[in-house]
Amino acid sequence: MSTSQAPKSAGLRRVWTAIAVLAIALVALNVGLLRERHSGDRVEEARAEAVKSAKTLVPTVLSYDYRRLDADLAKAKASTTGRFATEYAGVVDGKLRQSAAQGKVVSKATVTGSSLVTATANRAVVLLFVAQSTTRSGSKVPAISTSRVEASLALRDGQWLVSGITTV
Repeated sequence: MSTSQAPKSAGLRRVWTAIAVLAIALVALNVGLLRERHSGDRVEEARAEAVKSAKTLVPTVLSYDYRRLDADLAKAKASTTGRFATEYAGVVDGKLRQSAAQGKVVSKATVTGSSLVTATANRAVVLLFVAQSTTRSGSKVPAISTSRVEASLALRDGQWLVSGITTV
């Protein structure tokens, strides 16, 4: 009886080993698929948040009123990050601050359209159509200009910030 039991026992062991290996492979596959899905969900969330943030942040960066220039520029600077933040601060603290105060300039940017160009979970590029209304002292009618810009955004500490603006 023991001789006939040995081959059955070895065969049964192989079957159970194969089942165990298959079960482990299925669990690993499910974990991988869940991670991929979760990553995809994060990217989808990032896309929506990046576009929404760009539509708010870019007008903040491009708008100012000489009557509240310090507050407007501080808010705009807080909306930027990286090398762009340094470059932006240099421009607004230099010529822009002086010319805005002297010319009593009020400049208001409005996003009229937007489209996502690229996005990952922590970086995005958004195409924006911007209308800018600028009024200077002595001018009764504002000058209106329109442009297309690509706004680069980076996620920093859970908040999207402008890391670049390029006219296209």
